[in-house]
Amino acid sequence: MKKHFERDNLDKVELVIPLKEQYLTILRLTLSDLFDKMGLSVCDIAGYKVALTDACRHLIYFAHRHLCAKELRLVILLASDRISISCSTAGKCFCRKTVTTHPILERHDVYKDIDLLVMSSLVDHYRVSLRRAEDRCSAVVELIKFLPKPQDPQL
Repeated sequence: MKKHFERDNLDKVELVIPLKEQYLTILRLTLSDLFDKMGLSVCDIAGYKVALTDACRHLIYFAHRHLCAKELRLVILLASDRISISCSTAGKCFCRKTVTTHPILERHDVYKDIDLLVMSSLVDHYRVSLRRAEDRCSAVVELIKFLPKPQDPQL
């Protein structure tokens, strides 16, 4: 098996786990292996594993307080210029007012929340969002790693 992926293709890896912290190891191992195969450094791998764990924990805690959700979905898109990691959970909303004002999932000053500050320092770019449609909500945290352009062998 090849150690590195071809950067010309867009690959999608999707995992669905129960909405429990004990299964986060599966997501961390998957991310670690994909980053390694993409040729990224040990520092990048470690940082994104911590950021992914933080993002998933936020979603798990949010879901247990505000949603009737049973699973956590991870989608990793491997592109030539970036790796996009999307963590999400969805379900029926318990309380609409609390969900719309949840500090993790609305635009706010990152310095007010230490967890988001740590996550933002570990990743190239991140985005959090909350979507509502009638009585259902979905919460999403997206982490992005920009990849360096491949070097052309001149010699």
